[in-house]
Amino acid sequence: MDKEFEIERIEDFLKNNPKGLTINELSKKISLNRSTTAKYLNSLVSSGRAEMRALGNAKLFYHTKRLPLANLLNLSSDLIIILDKELFIQDANNAFLNYFQLTQEVLKNQKIEHSVLASYFTHDHFDALQKATEGTTLAFEDCFEVSGDDRNFTTKIVPLVFGNGDQAVVIIMDDITKMKKCQNELELVKGQITKCIKNNTKLQNKILEHKQVEKALKQSEQRLANIIDFLPDPTVAIDREGKVIVWNKAIEDMSGIKREEILGIGDYAYSVPIYGKRRPILVDFVLGNEEDKKKYYSHVEKKDDKLISELFVPTLYDGKGAYIWFIASPLYDTKGNVIGAIESIRDISDQNRFSLSRNAS
Repeated sequence: MDKEFEIERIEDFLKNNPKGLTINELSKKISLNRSTTAKYLNSLVSSGRAEMRALGNAKLFYHTKRLPLANLLNLSSDLIIILDKELFIQDANNAFLNYFQLTQEVLKNQKIEHSVLASYFTHDHFDALQKATEGTTLAFEDCFEVSGDDRNFTTKIVPLVFGNGDQAVVIIMDDITKMKKCQNELELVKGQITKCIKNNTKLQNKILEHKQVEKALKQSEQRLANIIDFLPDPTVAIDREGKVIVWNKAIEDMSGIKREEILGIGDYAYSVPIYGKRRPILVDFVLGNEEDKKKYYSHVEKKDDKLISELFVPTLYDGKGAYIWFIASPLYDTKGNVIGAIESIRDISDQNRFSLSRNAS
């Protein structure tokens, strides 16, 4: 008889016998030999459709008490769709359907490259889907239009196995538009920092003119310190001599070094909390010797006067390491002269979980 038919019969018997059945009991009920019954039961256990408990020398089998896959999918706020090995859509969770204003009927049994979702995916995505059917996990960062608005996403394409043992693929999407917006707002705050530094320079030039100027300078410096401390990312700035002039609260928390201990210190002291040794960091290359950056960073992107890079830093978090995103840019005085440089650091390990797991393996 058909294997899947027999497995479904066994599953029905387990459902109707919540106290469990042994192999011998089940073999008699379905009129199958003990060896075949045991093989089908093990298949149900491995696919998560049945559970086994040892009872003395016997094994007692129960129908699984786990939630069905559809229920589990709908517990997630991520946007999730399930494809079979031929890349036909088999399921989508409520979060996905609501986000794209679609129904199961529109998607069910549609090959993804011919479905209404095709416009959201590139050739690279379809290539990744094919690789996922062979066991490879891949991740992307995407931007496309949804309901008239540009939205940013992280997209993960992950291999899956159905309950019957067939290969499948799951696509998991996370809307990171708000995070991108925060990054843009961070750039605005950095502009405010540069503006405050320019204002400080003006005040310093007038400090001998009136005592009130000194008071105003202190107020401006306090505002600058408040803005810098407001930044959620660890931030350091140096002057043209390589001495620390900014060390915010976030980098204090990350490094354990108070600003009073490091302000005015040079000789790459600011790199020790990150890399465990004295060495140039991205902020140094903003001030010159850009060619030397290749010795320390495998890839550096230049946007206008900014340098941007990502790097796995193994010394962070007590040697556990983390993926770090860096951005550095010059600081200017009122005449447009470069007076230093500033760098912000962000832990992006959550976006690189798959890469971390591959490195760990």
